[in-house]
Amino acid sequence: MKIIGVTGGSGSGKTIFCDYLAACGAVVIDADLVYWELLRQKNSLLADLRAAFGPDIFFPDGSLDRKALGRIVFADKPSLARLNAIAIPYVLAEIEARIDAIDPATTLLVLNAPTLYESGTDTMCERVYAITSNADLRIKRICMRDDVNELYAALRINAQPKDSFYAERGAVLIENDGDVAALQARAAAVYKELGT
Repeated sequence: MKIIGVTGGSGSGKTIFCDYLAACGAVVIDADLVYWELLRQKNSLLADLRAAFGPDIFFPDGSLDRKALGRIVFADKPSLARLNAIAIPYVLAEIEARIDAIDPATTLLVLNAPTLYESGTDTMCERVYAITSNADLRIKRICMRDDVNELYAALRINAQPKDSFYAERGAVLIENDGDVAALQARAAAVYKELGT
């Protein structure tokens, strides 16, 4: 089984790229989805977040207020580092469990993770692709997808690595400044290149 990583900042197009690979037959594990699934459970991750960031990041019913947490961590790099230090071990443990459960006949596994390098997950990957896009497009995509304002979207982008971060680590950069069809065509080419 080949394992590749797909990374990049919010609004870059990682999900579209990975969805196309999934349609071709790859198994995709999305680290963001794993994280949000864990947050919907009553578990020690939520308790750790409450201890680190206080009760104001929670709704009265005890569920996490993602936007409240985002306003804290995207405006302050030490807070973002604290969030990653808390969340990444939980997410990695769940990803490893999911990998162990994958059908051995699977030929391609895709790890879709915005913190692929920061978590060390890149070491599991034969190759890493970083989806990049200009900031204005990313802001528009985030606003539409997450129903947030441009200031919040810009805060998120500014808190994330620049394209050079991925290039310096040897990722294959895939620019996504065009339409969905263009990105899907690039995903098709990658799938063919991988020989799956």
